[in-house]
Order: sequence, then C-alpha cells, then structure tokens
Amino acid sequence: MASDTSVVVATDTTTPDGSYTLNGVADGSYKLLVKHPSSLRRVINVTITGGAVVGGIAISDLLMGDANGDNTINAFDLGILGGAFNQGSDTRPDFNSDATVNAFDLGVMGANYNQSGENP
Repeated sequence: MASDTSVVVATDTTTPDGSYTLNGVADGSYKLLVKHPSSLRRVINVTITGGAVVGGIAISDLLMGDANGDNTINAFDLGILGGAFNQGSDTRPDFNSDATVNAFDLGVMGANYNQSGENP
C-alpha cells in the first residue's frame, strides 16, 4: 500500500465473509494492492480508520485465471491448467475453488484470457 510517496507493507487474510483489518497501519487514504494467488492484481483507493478498511473489494470482483502468479492470464496459465485438468494434484488452476480442476475453471480462465492486472 502507498500513501503519498511512502510505502507501507501489510499482509492480511480475509475472514470467511471477506472482511479484513490492517493492524499497525496509520489512519489515512491509501492505494491498496489486492491479489488472490490466482487472480490479477487490482489497485483500489481505500481509507483506513482504526485498522478498518473503508472502500475495499470483494474477491468476486477479482479476475481469476492467473495460475502462475505473474499478473497476466496467458498460455503459461493454460499449460498449468491443462497439466492439472481432472488430476487434483495442482490446485493453482482451481479458479472457482470447488476442489476440482475442470471445464468450469477453463471457463473462468477463458473469460479473462489475455488480460493483465493493474500496476501500482
């Protein structure tokens, strides 16, 4: 996250309902970089008040399909999905989190193919 020109690094895990707090981050306005391990990065403006984040983002708003974490959905990710298809050994391309890599994950990837995540 960045406020003006300074950089603050804070990592948190969301609760089951998707909410989160960023403890130890001073109150103020920030650009928040949001990335799920299999999604493209999003940059959003938020306000932090007492650790609470106002103006966050839901995981459903992230574009899924980035199996290798390089912030682009392309043939490299498709190769990972192909290698894990109906195998269950590699969960990175389980983009819909149903514990199976199948045609539904291919559909998720296809909808976002050739897209890249936002840069800070």
